[in-house]
Amino acid sequence: MVSTLIGTAAALVVIGAIVITLERHQKLTVITGTIVAVSAAAVVIGSALGAVAILQPASATIPAPKFVSENNLPERIVDFQLPTI
Repeated sequence: MVSTLIGTAAALVVIGAIVITLERHQKLTVITGTIVAVSAAAVVIGSALGAVAILQPASATIPAPKFVSENNLPERIVDFQLPTI
């Protein structure tokens, strides 16, 4: 959880530095502003999804249904026949 927040903060600092650099060089247009805003939103949404994924239990802890087990799989196929010509 902490690493997710640190990563989000670092990414937003980088995005902020890009915006400041573009503004200083007077290259911040509507298109670049939109791209930066979308990337900042993607970072925040990714961080939220990462935090939720950390808090939820892993799907590997959920047991498989009873009909899927190694005991009901055949060891070898004996009724296999090749087609005749």
